[in-house]
Amino acid sequence: MVRRVGFMGALALGVLGGCDQPPTGGGDTDDTDPADTDPQDTDVGATCDARTGGALITLQVVDDSFSFWSTNGPFIDQAKVLLDTSATQVPVFDTITLGAGCDPQWSWTVDPQGQAWADLTIEVCDGTPSYIQGDPSAWLASPGQWCPWSAVVTAVDDRR
Repeated sequence: MVRRVGFMGALALGVLGGCDQPPTGGGDTDDTDPADTDPQDTDVGATCDARTGGALITLQVVDDSFSFWSTNGPFIDQAKVLLDTSATQVPVFDTITLGAGCDPQWSWTVDPQGQAWADLTIEVCDGTPSYIQGDPSAWLASPGQWCPWSAVVTAVDDRR
């Protein structure tokens, strides 16, 4: 069961579920610069179709679907467990970046390595993809991290 608390509750518990960690960066195995990608370009997904060395993961966040590339082995393994068991945890993405990535419906994506699962996170990093899409540059500036509380894993295409 996922227990959610507000920011002050998380501070009182001394648990921030990974959202307080600095971005770890990480290397995407694709040489394509996401900043050079046109969010309306339908070929963006094709570049992800050919990727190996990670997994294409899809989340349902309220009414939004969000697909992203992950090269974080433990994150991928847990995503598969969550998919198979219908259990839930909160995904924590250290960094969002501008550029469509593997999901051309969004003009931003997440760092493929800086990902973790948590039972608790601070409230300020919760949001839907469409909310971030409203002003991704502002989200990048603050909070910068993303931890959608209502996320449910709907697909894991493991290509490791």
